Amino acid sequence: EPARTDGPLKGGRMLQPALYAAAAEQQCKGQVAAFEYRFPTPIGENRSVPYGPVQFRQARTVVEGLLAHPAAGEFLPTNDSSDCKLCDFQQICRVQAEGWTIESPRAKWAEEHAPDLEQYAGMLRRRSPGDG
Repeated sequence: EPARTDGPLKGGRMLQPALYAAAAEQQCKGQVAAFEYRFPTPIGENRSVPYGPVQFRQARTVVEGLLAHPAAGEFLPTNDSSDCKLCDFQQICRVQAEGWTIESPRAKWAEEHAPDLEQYAGMLRRRSPGDG
């Protein structure tokens, strides 16, 4: 079961399984009842995170919320440096990565200022466990 420390689909960070489920539903002209995210590596120990119809419905709202930012011309830095771990744009954002230790000046700034900025309201709601 997905962690309840985050909003649905980890607040928009775990979209891959929901997007694949939506594509399968559209392509097969059927209805998705459940889907899961698997961790097939030795580190992941073949764990899986199951999702049901509630999470599938929430996915649409999460994706629409994410797309609203660029549609409004908002390209907001994350407020969580750990989001930068696997990002291809670390250099642009001046991210310092040493192993799994990540320092991002932009994420640090956003963490400090996001609660007071209207542009971050949607992101903070999506990442809250009470959302959805």
